[in-house]
Amino acid sequence: MRLKSPGIRASGINREDIFVTTKLATQFKSYECAASAIDASLERMGFDYIDLMIIHSPQPWDHFGEDDRFVAVNQGAWRALEDAYKAGKLRAIGLSNFQAQDIDNILNACTAAPMVNQILAHVTNVPGELIEYSRQQGMLVEAYSPVGHGELFKNESIVAMAEKYNVSVPQLCIRYDLQLGLLPLAKTANPDHMKNNADGDFIIDDGDMDVLNGLETIKDYGEDPDLYPIDVARKRRVVERATDEAGWGKETPKGRGLGLAFHHSFVSYTAVVFDVEVDDAGEFTIHRADIAFDCGPQANPERIRSQMEGACVMGIGDVAITGLSGYAPG
Repeated sequence: MRLKSPGIRASGINREDIFVTTKLATQFKSYECAASAIDASLERMGFDYIDLMIIHSPQPWDHFGEDDRFVAVNQGAWRALEDAYKAGKLRAIGLSNFQAQDIDNILNACTAAPMVNQILAHVTNVPGELIEYSRQQGMLVEAYSPVGHGELFKNESIVAMAEKYNVSVPQLCIRYDLQLGLLPLAKTANPDHMKNNADGDFIIDDGDMDVLNGLETIKDYGEDPDLYPIDVARKRRVVERATDEAGWGKETPKGRGLGLAFHHSFVSYTAVVFDVEVDDAGEFTIHRADIAFDCGPQANPERIRSQMEGACVMGIGDVAITGLSGYAPG
């Protein structure tokens, strides 16, 4: 078995004992692009198979919230996942952020039904109808961001209940999702937090579940309303602010360009401006990359800085280049 991942190699854990999930990035909305992205993920990780791959969203991020549901191209991307599943490259396939109409679109054309729908679900935001509909279609419902992108730490009622049970806020929120029959996905790179999150040996009693269910629906996740969500109408303003705040001039040498990249989720993003050179073969060389600004509680400058040095310049993963300006082929 090929195994390039330094983390797994260093751990000494067998590949078969690790469940690896990855996502098909939102920009890959055709059979050809999706098939290529699946093979690229396998190659980058050095794996013979991936345990679960899901389509990140029915809409590309820069079209999120629009009326277009990308019906035909989502079906094409799903066919690529089906073929990879049948070939043994993927052990399971699923969806993320798909609403009922998007699920129906896949079911109407699939030969292998989605096995998972990964959605935002936490205390103060439980999309009950979508959860039930996903289950009716035979899908496991995964709940990402069980602490509401960090905003639930600010909720006094949730903090008080966590203290009542002598647990952390993440432990309470993870347990809440579990008792709803969801699979919570708590994200952290801190080993101590990982251990704490996994220590959920308690039960929230029915009365307290009712209290949590009755809390006021969360209004926002701390995002900057002037810049988020990232849509077509706001991109120019984002680019201008990013370059201004990074202190870059707009004059660049011949053959060089000024670009902007985002790493983003629904409620947060990091913007990076970079000085990039493109040679005649189309190869990128990044001469300088600066964090322009962060927006939202989960913005991650270090992650995007490292990704800027690798696959993101090809539009792979959650990072997408939104524009190059001043590029003059030399």
